[in-house]
Amino acid sequence: MSSLTSFHLIADGGSTSVKWALVDAQSEAIRQFRSLPLNPILHSHQHLEERLSSLVADHIVQPSYVRSIRFYGAACGPDQGQEALRTLFQRYFPNASIVVDSDLMAAAVASYSSGEGVVGILGTGSNAAYYAGGQLEYLRPSLGFILGDEGSGAAIGKRVIRDWLYDQLDASTVEVLHRFHGKQLGIIRSAEGLYNSLPIVSRVYGGSDPSAFLASFAKTATEHRDLPYFATLLQEVMLDFVRYLAYPQSKGRSASLRLVGSLAERCPNELSRACREYGLVYEGAIANPIDEMIAQRLWNE
Repeated sequence: MSSLTSFHLIADGGSTSVKWALVDAQSEAIRQFRSLPLNPILHSHQHLEERLSSLVADHIVQPSYVRSIRFYGAACGPDQGQEALRTLFQRYFPNASIVVDSDLMAAAVASYSSGEGVVGILGTGSNAAYYAGGQLEYLRPSLGFILGDEGSGAAIGKRVIRDWLYDQLDASTVEVLHRFHGKQLGIIRSAEGLYNSLPIVSRVYGGSDPSAFLASFAKTATEHRDLPYFATLLQEVMLDFVRYLAYPQSKGRSASLRLVGSLAERCPNELSRACREYGLVYEGAIANPIDEMIAQRLWNE
């Protein structure tokens, strides 16, 4: 295949969306775009195929010219959905070498390259591991947004919704939630003081992307941290992330912590304070990991 007609696809996928880059033989990103998430645990095979088919039709003119694919995504770790996605990609890109790995590996490669330290994701979901020698060492399993994902947007959403519907919030916080969420969802408080929870419960237990729905409340929390409830909540959930996910990966060593994810970008002060409590050195968040991966020319490995 001529280098003039050879392209590489790199994808950084979370629970809310996937960011893609189509890269030419000279390592120039000729197009970047987003798609719906491709999560092999949350989405059925039919759902995944529909989304991939739509992506190819909208963005990839000649799939046969794609020489390699590096897809890093949520639920794509070694014991998760790697093989299902790899097989699906091979059907649409028959001439490509395909690597499917976890979104945490993408975070590690982008954050440390050949270095080492604790790496984490803090966005819709959350996870952490220790990265060294090109390998991830996990000391905590990934439990997903129902049982785990401490510090994540979904975790924030669960706390906010619970406190709201249990009528535990002050009037100023309730007003903000009603303005940004309650009106759209049709949340009404009865004369007896009870909220109609069905619009939210149906989205969480019956919706197609419940973690993304929960995480939509995190944006409201970070944009209104001047309110005491949200300020306290953000500090508490960042402390949960460090306590349950980041700190255990360090094995008690003095270590750096580097993160990717929208929530990490929005909570630098809360994360710095939480890390200090556990002896970690917070070194910040990378805004766009896919640019780092392009610069490292991963497809040449």
